Amino acid sequence: LKPVQKPHPPIYLAGFVPAALARVARFADGWNPTGIPIEGMAQMFSSIKQMAAEAGRNGAALELVVRANLQITEKPLGKDRPIFSGALEQIKEDTAACRQIGAHEVHFAPGFGRDTRSVDGWLRLMEQVRAFV
Repeated sequence: LKPVQKPHPPIYLAGFVPAALARVARFADGWNPTGIPIEGMAQMFSSIKQMAAEAGRNGAALELVVRANLQITEKPLGKDRPIFSGALEQIKEDTAACRQIGAHEVHFAPGFGRDTRSVDGWLRLMEQVRAFV
């Protein structure tokens, strides 16, 4: 069966090596990074958009859809913490920073957090995150 959406459902690619970024620029509708610091994400996405334009595509039309692998702690972590890890306030800051660099969406993956071994734990965590997004 062919897709109902025309011309097709959006295609998002992940990856961060130069060849993967070039594939995003040439073929995808957007980029889906994870675990990359904000500054690096901004630079890589800018590069993707530039490569897309060089390939004759509209780089501005590409979307940035960030995967946030949550690792929530009771106390804040230091400056060298990975993105989307630390206290909820730090997760909130990371989410705001993604907005500032032009992220279209942030997908929260709570499976790495505490108390997420049950559906109730997931729901509690997602309610906390929902409060600031």
